[in-house]
Amino acid sequence: MPVTDDSGDVEVHLLDVGQGDSTLIVDRRSNSALLVDCPSKGVRVVRDVLRTLGDPDVVGSILTHWDIDHYGGLLEVSLACGSQALYYNRDTILSYPIDKTVRRAALRKIAEEPFRSRIRHKPAQQGVHGVLGNFKWELLAPSHLSLTDAVINSDRNLGSGVLRGEAYGVRVLIGGDADGRVWQRMIDEGEDLRAEVLRWPHHGASMHQSNGTSAAVLLEAVRPDFVIISVGTRNRPGHPDPEMVQIASVNARLGCTEVTSHCHGSLPGKKGIECGGTLAFSLASDGSIEARGGWQGHDEIVDGWDRPMCRQPPLS
Repeated sequence: MPVTDDSGDVEVHLLDVGQGDSTLIVDRRSNSALLVDCPSKGVRVVRDVLRTLGDPDVVGSILTHWDIDHYGGLLEVSLACGSQALYYNRDTILSYPIDKTVRRAALRKIAEEPFRSRIRHKPAQQGVHGVLGNFKWELLAPSHLSLTDAVINSDRNLGSGVLRGEAYGVRVLIGGDADGRVWQRMIDEGEDLRAEVLRWPHHGASMHQSNGTSAAVLLEAVRPDFVIISVGTRNRPGHPDPEMVQIASVNARLGCTEVTSHCHGSLPGKKGIECGGTLAFSLASDGSIEARGGWQGHDEIVDGWDRPMCRQPPLS
């Protein structure tokens, strides 16, 4: 039975899955959900959140690209939760110069039973769109040409998906691992990127290496009220980029799912240490947005530190 909710709230859950991305969007009135990415560590997290919310129907699962910290658990959780459709691209697997075998095995799994008969297969490219109750969503990337460029350059981030969603006039932008070149294309094409909530692309990575737009230009285009970085405590690439964190925190409320050594130098052990943990938002029918989930804990932790990076003055 659908959950009766007079406000018709839409909930956006930016899940703490360690080093990886997973976003769960739930429309409470229609009791339906949309999942964007899920690493292997996120399977249990997604299922627990769905259970807490009354097991809404998962109408679709979207894979932004074939990095294991985005796709590693998506197939398992999509099947287990009865996802009705799986949105993905095959092209970016070819952008891997080595270690394609595990991804081809995942493709083979998708093409065979029970995926073949239980789930509709759809592309995850620019222009693909859908409706989740009161939440309308659209993929702004990758373009067909971007997928070609990803293969030519053996650079899968060129083919990463970017999703824009909106409910009651409030927008959410989920950046996948799209780098500066992807964002520059959208800016050049006149795409309206403004959004109240921005899930920062590529776990807070620097954009300087991509010869595309900069963090400052992207933030000017989006003008978010909230910026969320999904990151693992001891991640090997060293995310997030300190300069990006300082730029993002000037005009937006910045939240990270986990603590990193950039944020706080002395971190014991190697396991994930929550900062905000799962960070959530409620988008209400009156056009308001409420920060929920781990935001209070996030602020208590960060405010208790001596000199947290996200509370530092902006770079000169």
